[in-house]
Amino acid sequence: MSVLLDLLSQLGVGGQVMVAGSLVMAAYYLLKGKKYAGMAAAVGGSMVVYGVVVLVALAVAIGLGWLDPNPELMHDALDGVLGPASEMLRDGASATLKAIAEAL
Repeated sequence: MSVLLDLLSQLGVGGQVMVAGSLVMAAYYLLKGKKYAGMAAAVGGSMVVYGVVVLVALAVAIGLGWLDPNPELMHDALDGVLGPASEMLRDGASATLKAIAEAL
């Protein structure tokens, strides 16, 4: 459809027609993306349901004494995973801010 818009602009068609064509093109892509949005919503809904089931199962297992949670061990494991990720994020943000400062 963008080929059609390029053709119209080369023909010197007025701005109103170009805006109308752009709106039609946006509507077309919204309809086209509706299918993928529905699929993403279904996947997100499934993830929420699975998350709730896992959390309830863990709560029941801990409540019945089948699991003995160790908060310090959990914190260390999460810190081992999230620590490097937070450092990478901090380093990336710092480099971006330096680049913006240098550009100014």
